[in-house]
Amino acid sequence: MLFAEGPGVTKIDGIYYMTTDDDAIILGPRVALHASTDLRSWRFIKFLFDDENNPTWPLSSSEFWGPSIHKIGNAYNIYSHIDNKDSRWAAIAVATGPTPIGTFFDIGYPLLSNDKNDITDPNVVIDGKLKILHS
Repeated sequence: MLFAEGPGVTKIDGIYYMTTDDDAIILGPRVALHASTDLRSWRFIKFLFDDENNPTWPLSSSEFWGPSIHKIGNAYNIYSHIDNKDSRWAAIAVATGPTPIGTFFDIGYPLLSNDKNDITDPNVVIDGKLKILHS
Protein backbone atom coordinates (compact mmCIF):
# COMPACT_ATOMS: atom_id res chain seq x y z
CA MET A 1 0.00 0.00 0.00
CA LEU A 2 1.25 3.48 -0.82
CA PHE A 3 0.38 6.52 1.25
CA ALA A 4 0.69 9.70 -0.76
CA GLU A 5 -0.31 13.31 -0.45
CA GLY A 6 -2.28 14.94 -3.26
CA PRO A 7 -2.64 11.87 -5.47
CA GLY A 8 -4.31 11.83 -8.87
CA VAL A 9 -5.36 8.43 -10.24
CA THR A 10 -6.25 7.73 -13.87
CA LYS A 11 -7.05 4.38 -15.53
CA ILE A 12 -5.53 3.99 -19.00
CA ASP A 13 -5.65 0.71 -20.94
CA GLY A 14 -6.27 -1.36 -17.79
CA ILE A 15 -3.49 0.22 -15.76
CA TYR A 16 -4.03 2.74 -12.96
CA TYR A 17 -1.50 5.55 -12.94
CA MET A 18 -1.09 7.61 -9.79
CA THR A 19 0.73 10.92 -9.69
CA THR A 20 1.79 12.34 -6.34
CA ASP A 21 3.06 15.76 -5.40
CA ASP A 22 6.28 16.97 -3.77
CA ASP A 23 5.41 15.60 -0.33
CA ALA A 24 4.85 11.97 -1.39
CA ILE A 25 6.26 9.15 0.71
CA ILE A 26 8.82 8.53 -2.06
CA LEU A 27 10.42 11.95 -1.98
CA GLY A 28 12.00 13.39 -5.05
CA PRO A 29 12.03 16.22 -7.54
CA ARG A 30 8.55 17.28 -8.51
CA VAL A 31 5.93 14.71 -9.57
CA ALA A 32 6.27 10.97 -8.89
CA LEU A 33 4.46 8.37 -11.05
CA HIS A 34 3.27 4.98 -9.76
CA ALA A 35 1.31 2.19 -11.52
CA SER A 36 -1.08 -0.54 -10.37
CA THR A 37 -3.46 -3.08 -11.86
CA ASP A 38 -5.52 -3.55 -8.68
CA LEU A 39 -5.39 -0.18 -6.80
CA ARG A 40 -3.68 -1.96 -3.87
CA SER A 41 -0.16 -2.79 -5.03
CA TRP A 42 1.65 0.22 -6.46
CA ARG A 43 5.07 0.28 -8.08
CA PHE A 44 7.13 3.39 -8.53
CA ILE A 45 7.74 4.14 -12.24
CA LYS A 46 9.76 7.36 -12.23
CA PHE A 47 9.81 11.05 -11.46
CA LEU A 48 8.14 12.88 -14.33
CA PHE A 49 10.31 15.99 -14.27
CA ASP A 50 14.09 16.24 -14.12
CA ASP A 51 16.81 18.62 -15.28
CA GLU A 52 15.96 17.92 -18.94
CA ASN A 53 12.25 18.74 -18.82
CA ASN A 54 11.60 20.59 -15.56
CA PRO A 55 9.33 23.61 -16.16
CA THR A 56 11.42 26.80 -16.21
CA TRP A 57 8.80 29.46 -15.56
CA PRO A 58 7.90 28.70 -11.91
CA LEU A 59 10.25 30.20 -9.35
CA SER A 60 12.78 27.79 -7.87
CA SER A 61 10.96 27.90 -4.51
CA SER A 62 7.70 26.73 -6.11
CA GLU A 63 5.97 23.45 -5.24
CA PHE A 64 3.72 21.17 -7.31
CA TRP A 65 0.45 20.01 -5.71
CA GLY A 66 -2.38 17.69 -6.78
CA PRO A 67 -1.00 16.57 -10.17
CA SER A 68 -3.13 14.34 -12.39
CA ILE A 69 -2.76 12.77 -15.85
CA HIS A 70 -5.53 12.98 -18.45
CA LYS A 71 -5.72 11.72 -22.01
CA ILE A 72 -6.65 14.62 -24.27
CA GLY A 73 -6.92 13.58 -27.93
CA ASN A 74 -3.76 11.61 -28.75
CA ALA A 75 -1.67 13.20 -25.99
CA TYR A 76 -1.46 12.89 -22.21
CA ASN A 77 -1.52 16.03 -20.09
CA ILE A 78 -0.48 16.55 -16.49
CA TYR A 79 -2.37 19.35 -14.74
CA SER A 80 -1.00 20.61 -11.44
CA HIS A 81 -1.31 23.43 -8.95
CA ILE A 82 1.96 25.30 -8.40
CA ASP A 83 2.55 27.77 -5.60
CA ASN A 84 5.51 29.72 -4.38
CA LYS A 85 6.59 29.20 -0.78
CA ASP A 86 7.99 32.74 -0.56
CA SER A 87 4.99 34.67 -1.87
CA ARG A 88 1.24 34.37 -2.40
CA TRP A 89 1.63 33.57 -6.12
CA ALA A 90 -0.19 30.44 -7.43
CA ALA A 91 -0.89 28.92 -10.83
CA ILE A 92 -2.30 25.98 -12.77
CA ALA A 93 0.34 24.34 -14.97
CA VAL A 94 0.09 21.81 -17.79
CA ALA A 95 2.71 19.56 -19.35
CA THR A 96 2.08 17.24 -22.28
CA GLY A 97 3.56 13.92 -23.38
CA PRO A 98 2.99 11.07 -25.85
CA THR A 99 2.26 8.31 -23.28
CA PRO A 100 1.11 8.14 -19.63
CA ILE A 101 4.76 7.79 -18.58
CA GLY A 102 6.02 10.72 -20.69
CA THR A 103 8.38 12.25 -21.39
CA PHE A 104 6.32 15.33 -20.41
CA PHE A 105 7.16 18.88 -21.41
CA ASP A 106 5.62 21.98 -19.88
CA ILE A 107 3.75 24.29 -22.27
CA GLY A 108 5.92 27.19 -21.06
CA TYR A 109 3.42 29.35 -19.18
CA PRO A 110 0.64 29.00 -16.56
CA LEU A 111 -2.94 28.36 -17.67
CA LEU A 112 -4.11 30.51 -14.75
CA SER A 113 -2.17 32.49 -12.18
CA ASN A 114 -2.60 35.19 -9.56
CA ASP A 115 -0.95 36.69 -6.49
CA LYS A 116 -3.73 35.76 -4.05
CA ASN A 117 -2.75 32.07 -3.71
CA ASP A 118 -6.40 31.08 -4.18
CA ILE A 119 -5.91 28.81 -7.20
CA THR A 120 -5.72 25.23 -5.99
CA ASP A 121 -5.90 21.66 -7.28
CA PRO A 122 -7.13 21.51 -10.88
CA ASN A 123 -9.80 19.04 -11.94
CA VAL A 124 -10.39 18.15 -15.57
CA VAL A 125 -13.88 17.47 -16.91
CA ILE A 126 -14.56 16.41 -20.48
CA ASP A 127 -18.19 16.60 -21.56
CA GLY A 128 -17.73 17.29 -25.25
CA LYS A 129 -15.39 20.17 -24.38
CA LEU A 130 -12.35 20.25 -22.15
CA LYS A 131 -12.97 22.13 -18.94
CA ILE A 132 -10.45 22.78 -16.21
CA LEU A 133 -11.94 23.53 -12.83
CA HIS A 134 -10.07 24.61 -9.75
CA SER A 135 -11.14 24.86 -6.15
